[in-house]
Amino acid sequence: MESDISIGWLSPNFRSSDGTSNINNNPNAIDWYPANPVIATVLEAWGNFQVQFHSPGTTLLDATMPNECAWEYDDSAGDCNCAFYLQVSTQVPAQVTVNCPVPTGETTTATGWDSQELAVHKFVQQLMPFSTSFAGRMVTESDASPATDSCWFSNSPIPKAAGVSGGAWTIGTDNRWGPDAVGWDLTAFSYYQQTRPAMGLPLPCEFRLFQRLTISSCGGGAGTVYRSPVLLRGIISASGASSERAGVLVGRPLIIQ
Repeated sequence: MESDISIGWLSPNFRSSDGTSNINNNPNAIDWYPANPVIATVLEAWGNFQVQFHSPGTTLLDATMPNECAWEYDDSAGDCNCAFYLQVSTQVPAQVTVNCPVPTGETTTATGWDSQELAVHKFVQQLMPFSTSFAGRMVTESDASPATDSCWFSNSPIPKAAGVSGGAWTIGTDNRWGPDAVGWDLTAFSYYQQTRPAMGLPLPCEFRLFQRLTISSCGGGAGTVYRSPVLLRGIISASGASSERAGVLVGRPLIIQ
């Protein structure tokens, strides 16, 4: 998490009824009451207090010093008497705002062909920066622009490639999400690989999809687009299949009779 306002170490300044004031950094003397402890709390240590950020949002930090006693020496009694007690409530003059981090990019790794849809390859992504955790949030895909399909022809029983499926993935503790499966299903692959040459139509042919990626917010609100467009390709040749995601291209021999 990152803060909009760098508060650092807090120094509570308490003012008494006689006009004097002092900074009290004794953790035993001060009680802190964050308005929203889900967002931020105060770590107490002798001589300083440090704001601890927990989640995005804005909160005020209240503090009380309920029993600050001003002592005076009483000569007649030969001891010290507590002259007065302060019942003080103060408010730290700052608001704590924590931003929900957005990825600056991602890596793409080819992880293997699907065991059933043999012309489909699986890709796994890792969000950057690696030092920032995006774990538990969701990545959702949508179309950044219309798809293209050079394999389709008029009267083809295979529908023209229309766009991404609208998949969603949960981000793991290592910032990885996926797999994102890219390629042709076997029915379409087999049909085009056999039919296009028989009709005098060229191979290879391919679809091109243009993926927009959105990451969910930390608090459940609207997500943020962090990458667009990402090119996805599924290629059919006379001798095999190829899949590509974000410039990572893999191929395999594949002929379906």
